[in-house]
Amino acid sequence: EICERVAHADIVISRLDGCTARAFRLGERGGRSRIRVSDRIRDPGARMFATGHECGHLVLGHEIPIDGDATAFLERACARKRTKDSDPEREASVFASELLMPERHVKPRCQTSVVTLAPVRDIARECRTSALASAMRFIELTSECCAVVYSEVGRVRWVKRSAKFPGSIARGRRLDPGSAAYDYFTRGTVDDTAQELAADVWLPSHVLDGRRIGLVEHAATVPEQGGVFSLLWIPAQDLAHLARSTAS
Repeated sequence: EICERVAHADIVISRLDGCTARAFRLGERGGRSRIRVSDRIRDPGARMFATGHECGHLVLGHEIPIDGDATAFLERACARKRTKDSDPEREASVFASELLMPERHVKPRCQTSVVTLAPVRDIARECRTSALASAMRFIELTSECCAVVYSEVGRVRWVKRSAKFPGSIARGRRLDPGSAAYDYFTRGTVDDTAQELAADVWLPSHVLDGRRIGLVEHAATVPEQGGVFSLLWIPAQDLAHLARSTAS
């Protein structure tokens, strides 16, 4: 059934305002659909994930507008409504992640004692996905204490944490000048090596409670969006020290 629904979808690279990709029905009736992917997306991996996301909407039976409907462009992508029990956008992203980066294939790459963007880039190369999507998949499958933080215009836009990552990093907070991500918005580049930092560069003070622990940040740019994402990792010895501090 999955193959049948995706096979009936045309994929078109074209101008698309307001989003990276969208799925449409072709007419009131019939099983054919069209996926439009924005021509602003130059990264083949990002195009692949955006297409997989829209395939998820088709396969999962989410509400899809008719191609050419003028009102469709004024509404949120595909009129997908979040309810208490359902979030179609998240469901479509989960579908794309498993379709393009199957757990059985990717999880071994996520079991590493030293966390940098190296395994993330291996996943991106093997699965032909973007580095950002691959980093998010890494966070889902790793047993390490990690987070991905995506930032634009010098502020945190969103955060995805692994199960072990302590506390939260607030959306909208200004980047600390000590972070690698901050350099992108001041100098236009980031250091392409993992950086050892004091954890208070990223973690809120109430989580650390005055304790000094280390954290590793490895950042990479997302030029098409004018953003940067940081893979953060708290090594086991520092995490254990933080746990003992909290317990006491």
